[in-house]
Amino acid sequence: MGKSSLMTMLRRAYGIARMSKKTGIPSDELLGMVREAQSNKFRTTRRRLLQGGLGFAGAMAASNFFKGGQRAMAQQTPVLIVGAGIAGLTAAYRLTQAGVPVNIIEARNRVGGRIKTMAKVAGTFLSADLGGEYIDSDHAIIRSLAAELGLTEVDLFANQEGLVGTGYYFGGRFVPEAELVADVAPVVERIEADLEAIDEFEDYTTLFPEVIELDNLSITEYLDSIETTPLMRQILRVTYSVLYASDPDVQSSLNLIYFLGLEEGTFAPFGISDERYVIQGGNQQITNQLATFVSGSIETGTVLESISSLSDGRYQVSLRSGHSSFDRIYERIVITLPFSVLREVQINVDLPPAKRLAIDTMGYAPGSKLITAYRDRIWRDYGFSSDVYSDVGFQNI
Repeated sequence: MGKSSLMTMLRRAYGIARMSKKTGIPSDELLGMVREAQSNKFRTTRRRLLQGGLGFAGAMAASNFFKGGQRAMAQQTPVLIVGAGIAGLTAAYRLTQAGVPVNIIEARNRVGGRIKTMAKVAGTFLSADLGGEYIDSDHAIIRSLAAELGLTEVDLFANQEGLVGTGYYFGGRFVPEAELVADVAPVVERIEADLEAIDEFEDYTTLFPEVIELDNLSITEYLDSIETTPLMRQILRVTYSVLYASDPDVQSSLNLIYFLGLEEGTFAPFGISDERYVIQGGNQQITNQLATFVSGSIETGTVLESISSLSDGRYQVSLRSGHSSFDRIYERIVITLPFSVLREVQINVDLPPAKRLAIDTMGYAPGSKLITAYRDRIWRDYGFSSDVYSDVGFQNI
């Protein structure tokens, strides 16, 4: 799922509490400094641009890889792309630009994957995204692609002067950020200690007992072992339920430790996600335009049933469309399916054990949206811009 503004707030609170501990500056003073900086409308400073420059440059390089004369990669045999979501369609778009023929298969009878826009929603003239929706300021590749396709971004932070960005309603009241900063301090100390204890851990090849122990501990169990307020525990539980669309009782504590924890020297008061933009008219415009560009290469209603390695290095795929099954052979295949779907495919290809384990076991949590319409923006009468998070009948509006 997209990262929520609740997580952004928690990352900011975490950073303030951590910086207060390191510098001795009172947390309320640091919070005031952050709010003063926020009043500058999130301007990108030279320092922040330099800090993020390599990542941004790399993203732009990737998005532009096939542009402008990259014809050396042209070939006669098509590449098979499995899945016509935004990943598969973008791959097909870039390969086609480079002169590489493609075949795209999609099991469903529509393209777009988890991106789907409903027009004239709830009796209005507005559009609503039923799936992937928000775009962060630092999502360089998708923003570059949208601009390339001539689509218009909508800045959700515009016209919010004097409004509270997000409301946090827990325990029957709205909770001020200063209180959250104070309550998160014990969590900061515990996460800092655990991050230091597993500092040498990089991936599955460097597993050691401390990592395994934390991985086997749920977020709920982890929070219950920290002497913080019940309110903070509940806020963190709701945060991770919204973030991963999964109950914190079944999530590894490493989700919390690595997502909320900050690397040394990277105080980021604005968090790692701002969900600032949407595409005017809905994100489905992106996938629709990509699909139009490669429309002659898309086969919907076509299911990948198996893939096998051949002795000459090529691959044989078994496909099903309606009541018909047939085989094809390809030199190269791009698979863009989530593992929860890919595990239903018979894969007769030599894969590393870790990759096979990930395909077989990695989860894919469900999320739900309830879309309603209002005659007026009544929340503005109470000083709020839009978002509310709570522990009542809903978790996020």
